[in-house]
Amino acid sequence: VTYITGCSGGTWCMTPLYDKGDWTQNLDSIAEEMLDKFANLNFDVKGGLEKLIAAAEQDNYSLTHFWAYIIVNFIVKELNENRITSQRAICESGSVPYPIYSAADKQRLDTKGRNDPGTWFQNTPHEAGYPLIGAFVNSEYFDCKYSSNELVEKEPELDLSYLEGVWSSALADPEQAIKMVIEKIIEHIINPYAPPPKLSTGLLSGLPVLRNLTDITALVLDLEKILKEGAEGSKVVLEQLLTLLSVARDGASYQMVKWMNARWGTNELQEKVNLVAILKLLLPVEFAGFVIPVAKLLIKTVLCLVGWIWGTTDNFLYKSGASVPSDLTEKEVRYFIDAGYAINSPYPLILRKEQNVKLILSFEYFPLLDPFLVPYSHGLCNIMSSAHSTAERKSTPCLIYH
Repeated sequence: VTYITGCSGGTWCMTPLYDKGDWTQNLDSIAEEMLDKFANLNFDVKGGLEKLIAAAEQDNYSLTHFWAYIIVNFIVKELNENRITSQRAICESGSVPYPIYSAADKQRLDTKGRNDPGTWFQNTPHEAGYPLIGAFVNSEYFDCKYSSNELVEKEPELDLSYLEGVWSSALADPEQAIKMVIEKIIEHIINPYAPPPKLSTGLLSGLPVLRNLTDITALVLDLEKILKEGAEGSKVVLEQLLTLLSVARDGASYQMVKWMNARWGTNELQEKVNLVAILKLLLPVEFAGFVIPVAKLLIKTVLCLVGWIWGTTDNFLYKSGASVPSDLTEKEVRYFIDAGYAINSPYPLILRKEQNVKLILSFEYFPLLDPFLVPYSHGLCNIMSSAHSTAERKSTPCLIYH
């Protein structure tokens, strides 16, 4: 076995496996230890929030940070502070298969589709990049600022907890992901920091056109009451809020109400209640000088939620002039997400001609997935066709499902 490739939640087991060194000698005991840990109800909430607050100070904060340090932390019961480069030594010893963790370039997936070679991205102990077009950067420089092939700013290497968030950010139903993020915002940000009982009615800082918070606060309380009593009129109140906040269109509060208004007709009642609770804290934080430790985290998380922003990463190919599709060099940042949004398998990452893979063993553990109903093989052939010449495609690996 030369490679082990991981996709989505499967990476949650790969990273701790390689932290164990030569795990091939005691795989059964490691598996038992993982199962015990996953079954534990306790997880490091305090540590996760501390890492989130620190991440919110960064330009590249996105929902991936929230997902990694709160939701994945809760599921795997671990904040993995190790770096992916820490796995180099055991891999270079040759005693374990080489790990390849999969992601997808969201911009490329949205515009070119899952069969495009530029959609597929990988992280390994040595390099991060696009395997099917041959563009890489050393792993310790992933998410560092580059321009014209020059390192502009070296950032600390990303920890494995964050990378697990990148690799596993997909749920089968995006609405479930939205619901989960909202619930965790309520649990870990809103509930511990209740808004003041009486908001300031003074001028909003930097917004003289918007007289005060009195009318806005009254509308929010009306909206809360309507939802509680199951009365009619919530949409009207929401539109009135949108009008009052329209003088601050770039603000998180306006953007959130606009987003709420657009999806209000399809939201469940509990989600509406939760969104109003978030708004009640967001308004005084953003406009009335209400100081809490999670202020910047709250504002940035809301903006990322309504914009659905994931995996913001500095682009090492920016203005590089590299022999790659031109759109990969035009933007300062790329957005990396769970490869499961493309194909819920990591096979494309071992289709590089240099790897010379002959056989792929697929252990499909997802109980609702029949691999023969999903066009994996068709997708593999399309990706191979896009990435390689006719002569190179003659060595397409055999794929066996288990």
